[in-house]
Amino acid sequence: MPTRNRQAFAGAALAGALLLAGGCAMTSPAPDTAYRQALETAVEAGRCEGPTVEALWTAYDRWFAVAASLASYHRGTEAGALLRQGEAFRILGCPAAARDTYETLLQRFPDPDYELERNAARRGLMDLPINPPTPLLRPAPAVTSALRPPAPTERGDG
Repeated sequence: MPTRNRQAFAGAALAGALLLAGGCAMTSPAPDTAYRQALETAVEAGRCEGPTVEALWTAYDRWFAVAASLASYHRGTEAGALLRQGEAFRILGCPAAARDTYETLLQRFPDPDYELERNAARRGLMDLPINPPTPLLRPAPAVTSALRPPAPTERGDG
């Protein structure tokens, strides 16, 4: 086989292998797609905690880990997603999950470019009900009159 034909064959084989590898890489969903699906599942489940919410945060962590390594990634997409997530949990009546989401946004985006998103998260936090304080000690049960012995009476013979 002449050298020129070998090079052409090798080039075609390499191009085919790269296309095949690229095609295989394209079959797995992007991390933000997995996050969106997890958010949709959590909202459809209508639960404030549990496996669907844990899967949502796992997908978010995975998305953040992958996206942080990409030079072309725009973090505003992530900030917007967190705002939508907080709003979804607020509408579902899940104040703790909404609070966690808004606080995550405030912690992850301290730079001035995300002031609008932080302000929206602060407004979202202000719209949430205040958590009732949890007592440190369990209150003593009230004693009812049915459990008390009758009070002694003083009788006068007089």
